[in-house]
Amino acid sequence: MNVPPQPSEVDALLKIKMLGYANRRHDLAKDAASYYDAASPDGQESGLPAVSAPLKSWLIFPACLAAIAILLAMHSRDAGANAVIWVIVFLSSALCSVVGFAFSAVAGAVLFHIDGSYIHAVQTMLVASISLQSYSVFHIRKNVCLRTLAPFLAGGVATFLGGVYIAIHENPEILHIAIGAFLVSYGLYALKGAVPRLAYTGMAGDIFAGALGGITGPVAAFPGPFVTIWCSLKGWDKFTQRGVAQPYILVMQIVTLAAFFVMNGSKAAIDWPLLQYALPAIAGAILGLKLFERLNDRQFLSIVAVFLTLSGLAMMAEGL
Repeated sequence: MNVPPQPSEVDALLKIKMLGYANRRHDLAKDAASYYDAASPDGQESGLPAVSAPLKSWLIFPACLAAIAILLAMHSRDAGANAVIWVIVFLSSALCSVVGFAFSAVAGAVLFHIDGSYIHAVQTMLVASISLQSYSVFHIRKNVCLRTLAPFLAGGVATFLGGVYIAIHENPEILHIAIGAFLVSYGLYALKGAVPRLAYTGMAGDIFAGALGGITGPVAAFPGPFVTIWCSLKGWDKFTQRGVAQPYILVMQIVTLAAFFVMNGSKAAIDWPLLQYALPAIAGAILGLKLFERLNDRQFLSIVAVFLTLSGLAMMAEGL
């Protein structure tokens, strides 16, 4: 004979069931949040709406650097000109940190026209570029594999002295036009979404791509395009590409600067006041890397193609 449950027992069962539903909803929400956090760095769509905080904590540091830059501008002899240079360096660094290259092409297109001294403009770009690349390499250090990077560096170190010789003793305008035309052609081709994936990309190809960058670094202040293109042809994801291209560019910039200093002596020396341009460069790199992390691989490749095209056009304009 079945005995009907008492009212107190019914209430207890209902409470247990409702507690189970609540715990289940909590677990589902927690699992969904975990999935969103895991998928976002790779650029995968999770279907969950993005939650934007009114103030991102990662904006505090670049804001402090920008404030220091403004204070330095107020105490400089030509505050107006320096303020313009800081703005150009910051914006160029933010844009180019999204793709990891082309800072000199973007910043130089403006600095060479507004800076009264060509040497000052070149030194400004060197300080800013090395600063933003140093921060970027530190930021993505977990993606840097020395074994993968070594063949690219070997090729670059083997040829950069030849690039330095061409830049000092020869007329590199024709080479600028040729490199620029190739970058424009490849960039427009890649914008169609038709970037091929090579079936075999061995160490010889890595060395050759690095060797081309060793020449274009001193000649055009642009060591990264061929390494970037080759990494995309290998089908690597955006983090693996940056883990190779970013430290490669940094090392090639440092050795090229050292070579120019040895060959030109005091003409290549950098004045200490120029180190202030590292501040807006690092601030821009912080912002650009945050934007980079929000891109998926397809968006990253599209932006790389755009920058290759624009950089090629800028190089052709310099050579004409």
